[in-house]
Amino acid sequence: MTVRDLLLIQMDHAWAGTCEALENISTEFAGWQSEIYRDEPRRKNWPLPGTIGWHVVHLQLCKEEYRQVIINRPRNVAEPEPLSIEDFGKQLSALHQAHDALRATVASLTDAELSDSIANGQVLHEFISMAMRHDTWHASQITLAKRLWRAGKNTRVG
Repeated sequence: MTVRDLLLIQMDHAWAGTCEALENISTEFAGWQSEIYRDEPRRKNWPLPGTIGWHVVHLQLCKEEYRQVIINRPRNVAEPEPLSIEDFGKQLSALHQAHDALRATVASLTDAELSDSIANGQVLHEFISMAMRHDTWHASQITLAKRLWRAGKNTRVG
């Protein structure tokens, strides 16, 4: 088994947790914002901060950026801008497509390439590990949003 194979196994486990956190979420639920995020600024074309929709768009854009970092290493890449997608099902679909593209890019790497540096000097395999931790962190935030939704306290719909 190669280092790349181990990274792919870990990536699959992190992604499975994210997918599990995203199960059974309605469009209304995806747009629900806890009162704790009320004063957070909203970025153009982004869902309300702290919503599950926000986490989905953020993860999708990060996965697109991570893929470009890998492809264009060691050069810097620009942060992608979100498309204005109001439909949560389409946001989820875009996230899955971005994940599949990132995974395919990682699968195409050799173990030797995993030791390459990216623009910030980080080693590629460390960068990929960071991307997996990022999925796990946002899965946790989505789970927290679900708990806040169920608690029904200090809430508003965006």
